[in-house]
Parts: sequence; structure tokens; C-alpha cells
Amino acid sequence: MAFLNLTSQIGTNYIPSEEELDHIKNSLLPVPTDKLASLEIEINRAYEIYSSLLEQRQALLDEIQGYRGLISPARRLPVDVLQEVFLHTLPTSHNAVIDPQQCPILLTRICRGWRSIALSTPQLWSSIHIPVPHITRRQINQWGPINFLNLPEEFKMSTLSSLKNYATIISNWLGRSGASPLSITLHDAQSFSVPKEHYEIIIDSFLPFANLWKNLILDTYSLFLGPIAELTASDVPILESLALHDLTSDTIDPDSHPILWKRSGLVRAPSLKRIDYTPVRDNLNDFSLKWGQLTDIKLWNDQSHWGHPNIHGTLSNLVLILSLCPRLINFHAEIRLLPDSAVAVPSSISSLSLPNLQKLVYYDAGVDCRPLFELLDVPSLLHLKFFPYDHSSQTVLPTFLPHVASTLLSLSTYIAFFVDPNHFPALTQCQKLTSIIIPESVSVGRDPWAPPTVQILKDILLDNMTLPSGHPDRLAPALEHFECWAGGRFSDAALLRFIKAKQSRPDIATLKKIFIAFTVPKETDIFLDGDIARYVADGLSIVLRYPLGLDPKEPFEMLPAHQGVPRAEHWAPESWPNYYDV
Repeated sequence: MAFLNLTSQIGTNYIPSEEELDHIKNSLLPVPTDKLASLEIEINRAYEIYSSLLEQRQALLDEIQGYRGLISPARRLPVDVLQEVFLHTLPTSHNAVIDPQQCPILLTRICRGWRSIALSTPQLWSSIHIPVPHITRRQINQWGPINFLNLPEEFKMSTLSSLKNYATIISNWLGRSGASPLSITLHDAQSFSVPKEHYEIIIDSFLPFANLWKNLILDTYSLFLGPIAELTASDVPILESLALHDLTSDTIDPDSHPILWKRSGLVRAPSLKRIDYTPVRDNLNDFSLKWGQLTDIKLWNDQSHWGHPNIHGTLSNLVLILSLCPRLINFHAEIRLLPDSAVAVPSSISSLSLPNLQKLVYYDAGVDCRPLFELLDVPSLLHLKFFPYDHSSQTVLPTFLPHVASTLLSLSTYIAFFVDPNHFPALTQCQKLTSIIIPESVSVGRDPWAPPTVQILKDILLDNMTLPSGHPDRLAPALEHFECWAGGRFSDAALLRFIKAKQSRPDIATLKKIFIAFTVPKETDIFLDGDIARYVADGLSIVLRYPLGLDPKEPFEMLPAHQGVPRAEHWAPESWPNYYDV
């Protein structure tokens, strides 16, 4: 019987007849099936040979690697050199964390030799970041401190056991530091949910090392820091830097008793030079600090707390503080103040001479600060951040900048100063400025229903920065770093012209970084310019953010198909962190 060309039917929906089925099974399939079996045998044999060769190759690589390891220069490094290398692996922006994937613990997990060296290098263990673990809220539906006595017994015992293990890790860590000065951070993002009994265990793990504390950051608003606050000045003889938060008594419980840090021995530490304080109830003036030796003061409040009724500080308080601190190098004031209508600046203070002050950060928080800046004498000022909210304070920079123009390297202030051309004469005097940052503005006390004030920066600002030498309107010829986070209505042509001038002319400094948040859509893609591509390749950082324009090809936003569809809640119980002892 003649059959159709069945090969041509492969891959189609053709249904073979009974005769064709028999022909396929008995005539067409046996030969390729036998050939396939033969190939499978050959493949298996080849794979066995390939696997054997891979094993031989890996054995040789292991042998070679072993010998190379023996002749590695790192193996012959003196211990003191290796210790110095280890120290450079520690974080520089924060204290070391208890993490097996980060140094110093990571160094103990490489080899036995490194472990021994790491554990015997005290400086490696002289800093630690201590996060306070939180109790899971699976069965606890409350806000505020947890009553430890009300916890289920089994749960209570489990938490105590885990905390004691955690505390042992902390004390062992610090024990390896020997006599090295210590930097410690106690961090609790949910200060009011941790019971007193838990805080006591954690504090007891590092309190015995108080005589070695050099830098202490208490990043918590907890009411249970009493054992730390009760230390005397003699208990912390080498403490140089202290960061702490104040807390009002009615924040959580009207009957609670917050810690009075102004009475603590910490603030009377004989070596204290730097204080970072979040005041709400107390004024820093009430602290028994050794004012004459302070080099750094930071007073900071979250702007959401600027209207707190317990705030008592005034501009006069700040003037008095500065008059007591002739050695200040850094001063940061970002706190809400009461008006000075009833409290005048002390007449005995006719000038605030701060010969060493290099960095000044000031938020006027809605209070006229002209009396303060009129008193300032800061011949060494390098960095200024000034953020006025009170209308009267808008006149501070035009009169203050000429006094610091010969030394000032960086300036950060709101857009209003750069929008007004009348302020340019003061800015032109700051010929050493290498950095200008214009942040987003924040309005304090403005009617939330009122339309926002629109302020824009135009091309004239960029153009004036590239004027020829000797021109009276020339701005910041030494500028290397420019950021504009608000009101950037520069044209792309002006921006391109500005960048090319900065990168090619010898009479003005070369840009290193530029960031602009535009208020208008993109007109031209400057990155398509060959010169710009070359500047970026040479290291110039350019970040440009544009608002989205109207695109007729995509008139609507793409919405997720599941938008508005209820989704199941996926819940995972909070667990204790997986800490590793070493």
C-alpha cells in the first residue's frame, strides 16, 4: 500500500489512518530509535571521559592554588601590617555593626590565622552599634511601654533568654577592646514599645565599660535610660562626644517621669567637647557643661515638633551659649524658638567672637535671627548653611556674606536668595566658593490651603558664573559643586553653555558635580553632545531631573491590571535577629 509522505505531516494536525499508524511503528521508527540508542551510549561514554577530565583538572587547580597560597605575599605580611589593614576595613560613617557579613566579625571567618589576629586587635572592637530588639506584636495590641509582668510566662522566659545571649555578645565584643577608647551607639526606632526589663539587660552589657566611653550616641527616646543618666562625671573620664534626646513627660504617659539630662553626670564629663542634643523641654543653657572646651554643638528637632508647647528656648539663649564657647568649630541650630519679644539679647554681649568656627548651620524656624548674625565675628568660617523662614531673616545673608567672603568655601540656602538679583553683589564677593547647594524649601506656619509661592531660577544665574575675569557681576569662579533641588527653570541651552565653559576655560574652576531638578520639561538631551560625553567619561557627575511633559503618544499613565483589587494580607512574624558570636 502506498503511503503519503508522512514526514511532511510532522508538526501538523494530520491524523494518521490505522494502516499509517502500523507503518510508522513497524517501518519508520525502528531505525532512528536504534540509532538514537547507539548515540546515547556514545554520549554517556564521552560524558564519563569529560567528567574524568574535569576531576583531573580540578585536582590540578587545587594543587596549584595550594602552592600559590603558600607563596602569597599576604601570607608573609607582618602581623602589625595586617592589623593596620584590618582597621581600614571598619566603617567610617557609623559604628561597627553586629553582622557576620561585615567587619570586624567577617575577619574572624576567613581563616584561623586571621581570626586569631582579629580577636587580638583591640581597636577592631572599640566601636559598636547596638540596636534594641523589639517584641513581636502578634498578640499585643497596644501603644506605649509593654508591661513585662503581663507577658505570657513562656514568652517572657524566651525573650529574656534571647536578650541575655545578645547582651553576652555585646559584653564579649567590648571585652576584646582592651583599654581602647570606645564608640557606642544605642539605637531604638520604637523607643516606647520596649519594656524596662529589656533595656536593663542591654544597658548592663556595656555600662561596666563607662570609664572607656569616648563617643556615646543614645539614639532613643526611651524612659528607661536611668542607669546611664545616673552616672557621675568621674564615671566617664574620657567621654568627648555625646548625643542624646530629650523627652517630654506627656509624650506617652502624663504620669511618667522623663530623664533630666541636665542633671546627669554625662553632661559634666571632664573631657566633653561635642554635644548633639534634641531639646524639647530643657534648654541647653541649663546644662552644667564645660562650655569653654566645647568644639561642636548640634541642637536639632524634627520639624514636625517645632510647634511643641513645651519649647522654651529663645534666640537670647543661643546668643548666651555662643558667648560661652570661644573654641567652637561646628555649630548647628535646627530648633524651634520662642519669639524674643519679651527677652532682649543681653546688653553685655556686644560681639560673638568665634575665631575657630568653620561650619555654621542655622534654621531660623520663624524667628528673626538678625540680632544673632549682627553679633557674629567668625573669621575662619568655611561652610555656611542658612535657612530662613521669618521674613525679616531674609536680609541676613546680604549683610553677613561680605564679612565671611574671604574664607567661605560652601553655601547652602533657599532659592529666594538666588532669585533676587539684588543679592548678587553680596554673592559676587565670595570668590572662593567651591560649592553651592539650593535645597527644597519648607514653609513653617504657612496656611496649608494657600497656594505655594513659586520661585524660579533663570539662566542669568548660570551665565553670571561664567562671566570673564574682572566683570563686576561674576559669581563663584571657583565653583566645583552645584546642586539645585528647587525652582530650576534653566534652559538646556544655558546649561550646556555653562558646563562647556566650566570644563574648558582656564580662568574658572572645573566642575566636578552638578545636579538640577528642573521645573520645565526637557528641550534638548545634552548627553547627546560629544563634549558632554567626554566630560562625563573624565569624571564629571551630571544628574538632571525633568518633570514629565505631555506626550500625545502616551496620554494616560499605565495602571497596573490589579489596581483596586483587594489582596490577601501576607504576614510574617517578627523574629529575633540572627546574631553570631565569635
